[in-house]
Amino acid sequence: GISAEDFKTLFLQVDVDKSGTVSLDELCDGLVKMKKAMVGVERTIAFMRKMFEESDEDGSGSLSKEEFQSLFQHPTVRMKLQQMDVSTEDIDDLWAAVDAQDDDGQAGVSAEEMVAGFLSLRQDGSIVKRGVNFLRQVFKAADAAGNSSGSLSREEVEQAFYAEEVADRLEQLSLEAPDWLGMFDAIDVNGDG
Repeated sequence: GISAEDFKTLFLQVDVDKSGTVSLDELCDGLVKMKKAMVGVERTIAFMRKMFEESDEDGSGSLSKEEFQSLFQHPTVRMKLQQMDVSTEDIDDLWAAVDAQDDDGQAGVSAEEMVAGFLSLRQDGSIVKRGVNFLRQVFKAADAAGNSSGSLSREEVEQAFYAEEVADRLEQLSLEAPDWLGMFDAIDVNGDG
C-alpha cells in the first residue's frame, strides 16, 4: 500500500501548477513519471527517510539547510546516492531541488519535501532545471539578507546575481548569465525599483 507520507510526496510531484488540486491530466502524467522514477529507488527512498529521522535530532519533522548538508556528508548516504548515479555535485543540487519543493512557509524541509526534491532531480535533472534551482536559492538568500519581502530591489538583484559565485556556478552548468539588470528593468513595470 501507499503510506500517508508517500501520498503527500506523490501529491507534491503531480500538482505541477502548484494549485493545491490535481487535474486528471496531472494525475495520469504524474503517475507515469513516478512509476519511471521509482524503478530501483524505493530502497534508497526508505533509506533516505530513515537517515532523515536520525538527522532530525529535535524531532521537529524538518531539517535546516545545515542539518540537511550534514546528512549528506555521511559516507553511507553518499555511497547509496552514488549507486543511483547521483554525483557529489548533484548533492549540492539536491538542496536546491528540495528547497524548490518547500512551499509550506515553514523553516527547513520535511521528509516529504526531501523525497519530492530528490525525485524531481531524478526525473528532470537537466542543467537548466539545476540552474533554475540554483538561481532560486540566490534569490531566497538575497531576500533573506534584505527585508524578506518576497521581492528584490534593483540593488539587491545587482548585488546577488552579479556575484562571482553565481557566475562561476552558471559557468559550471554551461549556462550563460543574462543581463540581470536589463531583465529587472524590463519586468519592473511600475518602475519602483
